[in-house]
Amino acid sequence: MRIVLIGNIFFTYLILKFLKKKKFQLFVISSNKNKFNSDSYDLKSFCKKNQIKFYKSLDINNNDTFLKINNYNPNLILCIGFSYLIKDKLINKYKNKIIGYHPTNLPYNRGRHPIIWSISLGLKSIYSCLFLLDKGIDTGKIIKKKKIKISKDLFAIDVYRKLAITAKNQLNDILKYYKKNKKINYKIEKNNIKGNIWRKRNFEDGKIDWRMGKASIINLVRALSTPYPGAHFLYKNKPIKVFKIYESNYVKKSVFLFDEPGKVVDTKNGLTIRCYDGYLKIKNTFPSPNIQIGDYL
Repeated sequence: MRIVLIGNIFFTYLILKFLKKKKFQLFVISSNKNKFNSDSYDLKSFCKKNQIKFYKSLDINNNDTFLKINNYNPNLILCIGFSYLIKDKLINKYKNKIIGYHPTNLPYNRGRHPIIWSISLGLKSIYSCLFLLDKGIDTGKIIKKKKIKISKDLFAIDVYRKLAITAKNQLNDILKYYKKNKKINYKIEKNNIKGNIWRKRNFEDGKIDWRMGKASIINLVRALSTPYPGAHFLYKNKPIKVFKIYESNYVKKSVFLFDEPGKVVDTKNGLTIRCYDGYLKIKNTFPSPNIQIGDYL
């Protein structure tokens, strides 16, 4: 079975390794690293090493890319981990043969940065969802969807890997069914729920405001940890990145002492900082400035 895989992030790489083990005929289409994805991944070297056909597309919707795909004559196209919309020409040519991926409970929470939004908003679950691509933003008919719990101790990379394991199992079922029946077994939606679209995040969305509560700050740091660029706070007007943060057991010296949010109260084995409803400890920062007790972040 001939499969085109379109994508350019680490998640795409995990799926590519799975497909290679299954010994499908593969054609990988990727693009240059872009500002939307801090988890961008260069798939070219893996493809070269494993003799997998590879093409770096300047525009997924241009005629050159269309001809490359058309000449390959794929049975299926998988679009997994790609930031650009596939438009009419490919959609029309390969109707019901292009499978997309989005880790939310579609049609809810469509759009950008779904893993980051899910963790930062404190959601208790996330979904591994495969669907038939259409002209909308994550609006196609659902093929498979599975709920995954997000416990409070999971950071972004933990959720990322759990999603990848689930997606590989789902794809295995989809591809086995297609091989036998020459079609995709999708679910007919019973209603016309439009859901909602999450917006694209920006640098300011990753800023820690120490007037926030403990849970909100911890969630933000968890959400933006590896493979993402990290949450940050400002010290002397310079951004300092944080990838790990914990609730502190710091005890005030007096019941009459009230520290303001953002104040550094201890520097032993990391930084202990007052936030709205308690104290948090940062084990390390990047870079590591000489922050002192009494400084304000």
